[in-house]
Amino acid sequence: MPRDSLGHNAEGPSDKTVWVLKFEALDGEPIALVVNYAVHSTVVFGTGEVSGDLAGAACRYIEDHIDDHVEDHHDGGAVALWTPGPLGDQAPRVNLGLPFGVAPTERQKARAYAAMDAQGLIVGAEVLRVAASLTGLTSSVRIGAEQRTVPCPVKAGRDVMPSMRQELVDTVPLRLALITLADVALAGVSGEVVTDVYRHLAARSPLARTLLISIANDRIGYLPDDARFDRPVHSVNGCPIARGHAETAIVEGVSDMIARRLGRPLRPVPEKAL
Repeated sequence: MPRDSLGHNAEGPSDKTVWVLKFEALDGEPIALVVNYAVHSTVVFGTGEVSGDLAGAACRYIEDHIDDHVEDHHDGGAVALWTPGPLGDQAPRVNLGLPFGVAPTERQKARAYAAMDAQGLIVGAEVLRVAASLTGLTSSVRIGAEQRTVPCPVKAGRDVMPSMRQELVDTVPLRLALITLADVALAGVSGEVVTDVYRHLAARSPLARTLLISIANDRIGYLPDDARFDRPVHSVNGCPIARGHAETAIVEGVSDMIARRLGRPLRPVPEKAL
């Protein structure tokens, strides 16, 4: 496989952290789990069928088993909410794997759906393990929210999928959103953020518990880190923003919103992070 082709790279950056927020009633009855994980839900992409894919399979498993560790539960219909993390460079380990436009056989479809359920079980089981270990929940939470739009200079796409169309404009709006729950920050970005952008944000943010949610409020394309522009990889080809703007806007913009809202100083810029 050519070094810069779209495919599996075992040495590439990847964040395997599964973030879990647990909400429960005062009597301990589960209400909801919010899940944040960095992977494309594209296991059965190419079958031509509408599906919740990996995220849907994981949430079904979670909802089916969320009450297993709770004694005398009331089966109150607790829900799982999946949020996509920095997935711009993260594909599922096993997927349909056919070239674009090639129709799968029924056997290939069946194998893809089996892979979807298996990977959903793996993520879902880990979410439940983490949720069961969470202690010290509080009934007093301070909630805050903010959003901003950063106009960024446009870069033309190259060798992208036919469905990725680009308007002839000078700037593209990058939307940033923030919800804070006590010492947890949920940071939304309107594109497919790659791993290293999130790592730089996590290092800069005043909160250690900073979760990034990709494709929030829009999907403008891939959002790679600046260093990645040295290689003609898929995430760079599909990025609509010129080098030197998206990473800075996300890292500094989200960190600044968190710092101002909570009155906390930014952490120093890590060496070689920006």
